Amino acid sequence: MIKRLLILSALVAAGYSFGTAAIGPDHVHAAQAAAQAATQTATQTAKPPENPPAPDFHLEDVMNGGKVRLSSYKGKWVFLNFWATWCGPCVVEMPMMNSLYNKMKKDGLAMVAVSIDEGDGSSGMVKKFAREFKLDFTILHDPDNSAMRDYRVRSIPRTFFVDPDGNIQAAAEGVREWDNPEMVKFFHGIMQEFANKKKEEAKNGPGKGISG
Repeated sequence: MIKRLLILSALVAAGYSFGTAAIGPDHVHAAQAAAQAATQTATQTAKPPENPPAPDFHLEDVMNGGKVRLSSYKGKWVFLNFWATWCGPCVVEMPMMNSLYNKMKKDGLAMVAVSIDEGDGSSGMVKKFAREFKLDFTILHDPDNSAMRDYRVRSIPRTFFVDPDGNIQAAAEGVREWDNPEMVKFFHGIMQEFANKKKEEAKNGPGKGISG
């Protein structure tokens, strides 16, 4: 199996310290430019020995109440993003993520954004953010950062593309212009390659899938 690693350096060059950048007109412009530059390198690939299983989690759904497990999405593609309301680059990419979701949900894509905001009132703050940005996808809350640690997230935004078997097919560090046509084409390519391999490996039984 092929694991794609989408690597970002342009955002650092634009002057961002991941997860701590202030957000304002100048910062938004810089992050948008960085997203466009990073998207140009999105199809760079690496070939490690296998695609690791995505660690399962059980987190609060801030918009709908209750808790959600990642494993409940098995059978679907999952765009999994770690973010926070105080992270400038995260704020910049949220509308582009929403656009990508609305373009690809018909293809069986689920989108899950996990907020790592901490402290009293943080859940309400995340909910307010999601309402103000009119986000259509699932927003979960990881206030003790347990899921973040399981995924070894050291900077945000951090994104993982999880296949229907629960394995990580791609990972990206930093902001992206997610709704760019080339990015949509890239995701469709991963999905088609996976479908082709499943047909070829039908006689070998199921793979590993989500861990935990």
